[in-house]
Amino acid sequence: MLIVLVRKPQSEGEVTKGRLFLQDEYFCDTIEPAYEGNQYCEKGCIPFGFYNIVVTDSPKFSRPLPWITRVTGYSGIRIHAGSKPEHTKGCILIPKEKEQQLVRKLTLAEKQNGQNFIMVTDSSRIVRQLQNGAKVYLEN
Repeated sequence: MLIVLVRKPQSEGEVTKGRLFLQDEYFCDTIEPAYEGNQYCEKGCIPFGFYNIVVTDSPKFSRPLPWITRVTGYSGIRIHAGSKPEHTKGCILIPKEKEQQLVRKLTLAEKQNGQNFIMVTDSSRIVRQLQNGAKVYLEN
């Protein structure tokens, strides 16, 4: 399964807001640390890129959560429930009611396809690419 996180191009105070898509369907809004960091997360949100994502047991939260692997300069980046800047030290926050739904979908997709991926980008980047004739394909 391909997950796409589309961030707003600028932070709003201590957070960066975004929208999470599963395949090509909107799933929920997100909150991350500001691009430049904040008092809760010095580094800021993770870099734009294409990453593997797997569901594993989180030692910190004591439950299965999506883990974004191989993020240069970061460790333990998860997607988990939260609604305030102090709820993240670099992770991607989603509404509480969406967390287990995401875990189930990713676990099922991993069993069926073997791998899940997340692409992190911003809306201005996508618009520029489309204006330059890029095609976007999201496949099962």
